[in-house]
Amino acid sequence: MKKLITAVLGGTAVASLAFASASAMSVDGGNMQTGADRTLACQEGEVKVDWALETDDSAIYFATVTGIDESCFDSVLAFRTNTMSKPLSTTIDSTSERFTFETPIDAESLESVRLWIGR
Repeated sequence: MKKLITAVLGGTAVASLAFASASAMSVDGGNMQTGADRTLACQEGEVKVDWALETDDSAIYFATVTGIDESCFDSVLAFRTNTMSKPLSTTIDSTSERFTFETPIDAESLESVRLWIGR
């Protein structure tokens, strides 16, 4: 089972921020899986992706996914932005998971985030 959730950032408002701030991206998405077993879809509610902008260099060093259903525990959560060549992943053991980027993401180039939850 895979769950695809796509978050799309809008605009270049990020560049106008003067101080380090926490921001959130809206998330749109739905289930994507093969087979007829609907019980594999563990995430019923919304998830939220938060990130913090460092204004010293206009970069994003980490993102946090919150609102994960407990029924998704022990599933794999994959996280990928439009700037990443491959996704980061972790085994879910909490209702929030943090992804720290090896290379900070330039805030102006961030356009979308994709999340997958799979077993």
